[in-house]
Amino acid sequence: MAISVSQPQRNDISGSRITAFLEVTLDNAYPTGGYALNLSDYVANPEQITIHQSQLSGDQAVLGYLFQYQDSATVADRKIMAFQKGADPPGPATYPAPAAPLAEIDNATDLSNIILSIVITGRR
Repeated sequence: MAISVSQPQRNDISGSRITAFLEVTLDNAYPTGGYALNLSDYVANPEQITIHQSQLSGDQAVLGYLFQYQDSATVADRKIMAFQKGADPPGPATYPAPAAPLAEIDNATDLSNIILSIVITGRR
């Protein structure tokens, strides 16, 4: 299965700026490295990208993920990536505890219960 992208409303245009609104429904097998998605297909020159996460139903555990758009000069490398809290750093416990880095979620993780609302603003 693949992600599903829809535009729930029309683009907002103000002068030379355009804002696009997307809803992205994720699938049941996250691919290592992220989901391929070229936001330039919706706004030619994206300058600001905001990602909000919601769930379809039930499992509150899915709300612990962080999603990031990975832009690239190469279209094939433009992706939505998913992260979660990484392992705690080794060593004795200290207070306050040092922050653990975020780690990409595991390959084939089921994210089918998640919808991302993405707002893209940029120049036309």
